[in-house]
Amino acid sequence: FFFKATLLQRLKELLETIRDQVHKADSDVQELEKSIKPVMRELDELREKIKNMEHIEEIAHDIDNLKKKLAWSWVYEVDQQIEEQTVKLQKLKGRAPACQERIDRNTVVIDKLKKELIEKEENLRSLVGKTREENNMKKSMENNIAEVCE
Repeated sequence: FFFKATLLQRLKELLETIRDQVHKADSDVQELEKSIKPVMRELDELREKIKNMEHIEEIAHDIDNLKKKLAWSWVYEVDQQIEEQTVKLQKLKGRAPACQERIDRNTVVIDKLKKELIEKEENLRSLVGKTREENNMKKSMENNIAEVCE
């Protein structure tokens, strides 16, 4: 009677009803958690795939950057080679007048030597001609001596 009069009975019933509802809610939550587990696994797999794709995109971006750096390194190398060749060309251009002067001097010397060669060839021809004449004269004298001695 005291229990009913102080509404403790009603409170107890409400607590039991609430306890039943909590148990029912727990079982509903567990069932929902079980039904969500495959979706959560799929979500985790998708997150992993997204993470992998982002990593692949980063690698692709890095590859593009490295290709650009490689191209620029080639450009830098070619520029360096061009610069070196330009320096060499400038040095050679500076030496060109001196070389041309030497060529001109040597051309004069060569022309002189050619003239000398021509003169000496002419002298040689004249000497060869004289030598033939002298040999012919010698032979004729030898023939004359041979005729006289006979």
